[in-house]
Amino acid sequence: MPDLSGPGASTPAARPYLPPAAALGGVEHRTEAEAALEPNSPAPRRVGWGLISQYALASVSTCLVFLAPVLVTLAWKVSSLAGIERAPDSLALVAGIGALLAMAGNPFFGKMSDRTESRRGMRRPWMVTGLVGGSLGGRS
Repeated sequence: MPDLSGPGASTPAARPYLPPAAALGGVEHRTEAEAALEPNSPAPRRVGWGLISQYALASVSTCLVFLAPVLVTLAWKVSSLAGIERAPDSLALVAGIGALLAMAGNPFFGKMSDRTESRRGMRRPWMVTGLVGGSLGGRS
């Protein structure tokens, strides 16, 4: 324990009471991080292929649930604007430009949100701006 001698070192707030680990039995009140740092800690348990495949299936299913309505309505919108003959080419162009913008925009705005210092937090201003922009863009 570090030496806390100096002004105010003898006050109870300056020296909080920490019970020794041996008095607690040592095992019951440890966190997993503390247990992992011990020299004789057991190796972490690996997950099986069953859990990995279930997790992958759940992830893909969730993406499809949210992506399918967007793709269908985007195709309808492009078809109504460009006509049925030009719809496939126009849809490919719109989807390709969207993917290229996302490829450049996601890292840029992610870095910008990481550097945001606001009393509301790092992400909240960006979430509100995206909500307002998406709502206004969806009205057209």
